[in-house]
Amino acid sequence: MKRPAFTLLEMLIAVGISAIVLAGGWAFTRNILSFNTTAYEGLSAQADLLKVMNVWSMELRTATVAENGAFPILEAGTNTLTFYSDIDDDGVVERVRYFLSGSKMRKGVIDPEGAPLSYVTSNESVTDQIQGVVNSATSIFQYFDSSYNGTASSTAPLSQPVNNSAIRLIKLTIEVDRDVRRPPGPVQVVTQAMLRNLKDNQ
Repeated sequence: MKRPAFTLLEMLIAVGISAIVLAGGWAFTRNILSFNTTAYEGLSAQADLLKVMNVWSMELRTATVAENGAFPILEAGTNTLTFYSDIDDDGVVERVRYFLSGSKMRKGVIDPEGAPLSYVTSNESVTDQIQGVVNSATSIFQYFDSSYNGTASSTAPLSQPVNNSAIRLIKLTIEVDRDVRRPPGPVQVVTQAMLRNLKDNQ
């Protein structure tokens, strides 16, 4: 016995249902992929921030007198910090500068040269450290003296211009948003470093 064929209406309904199922599946897959991408970018940004800030903290903790006899902290600005530290453990103290340039946090390093040793600013090697900086605060660096009591929130930072010789602890606050048009929004990381070679509040 011959089976009846599908009518045109039945075929249209079947095609419509298939299209709805496919569209729903595609939207679900796209949302999952978008969520995974957003979550990855957020975690990646935070991981990059932590890596840079850990290096910054280690370098700053060992800040010391420069090869030319200069004080360990050369410049203590709101968005620029320049200090001396043997960052590569070669027995020679480098000049290190962290600074905000647009939406990038950059790092400049100068190896001393000559006899006697001196720091030639034109020889500074600059690299990008963090991209997508969107700090809402006007200062990424805050400075504290020996009256610091363990919590930066309850101790007033030093006023600008800072007396470099009074600095005993430096706080760094960075907010990063790699794509301001997409969630999850800015990631903020805060760290601080005590200058070990300058501690006088024991």
